[in-house]
Amino acid sequence: DSATPTWSAPRKIEVGVPFAFRLNKPTVLTNGDWLLPVTWADAAPDDWFAMTGQLQGVAISSDQGGTWSFHGAVDAPRWALENMFLERADGRVWMLIRTGAGVLWESFSADGGRTWTEAQPTTIVNPGVRFFIGRLASGRILLINTPDPKRRQTMLAYVADDEEGIASAASGLLLDGRNSVSYPDAVQGPDGTIYAVHDYDRAGHGEIVLSVLEEGDIPTVTPL
Repeated sequence: DSATPTWSAPRKIEVGVPFAFRLNKPTVLTNGDWLLPVTWADAAPDDWFAMTGQLQGVAISSDQGGTWSFHGAVDAPRWALENMFLERADGRVWMLIRTGAGVLWESFSADGGRTWTEAQPTTIVNPGVRFFIGRLASGRILLINTPDPKRRQTMLAYVADDEEGIASAASGLLLDGRNSVSYPDAVQGPDGTIYAVHDYDRAGHGEIVLSVLEEGDIPTVTPL
């Protein structure tokens, strides 16, 4: 909370694999553990993306970032990367994975991220682009997604009371109806205001779009 925070020198988080990168924020579980999404490969690629053998895992810290342990080798269809986590009401950790299969894929952990089930497709349509999922202060789930199987077209926000509701999301609040929208993220302020960002036309002139909204602005999704 300091107006002039003091920062330590940066240090590498070593996960013990040849190639790893992390693009999504960590999730804090109710037991205090930090879960950091990791996309990794068993061999360093020639380019930024490993076309084969790219897997999804998690770096876990139980001492607020002091030390980390690495777990998970979840396999999903090509372009699998940028996984995110959500702690479910039943205590399991839900991993959602961006893929090129036209839908997000999922895996579950019943031991806080140490071991994971085999990945399976969800019903959440996505064209193979980053999404956002998180839990609001109310306990409800917020999903921001591009619900097109092939194109980065239209950005919508969805709210549901539980995981089954968000997985069947069929109606949401339109944040941006244009083509070439992608990479949403969001945070909720202390007063409940939701601040969501995404990019538009990254290959052209480029925009970063900020949406300021309230939870009540988003229609609640109910299971089909």
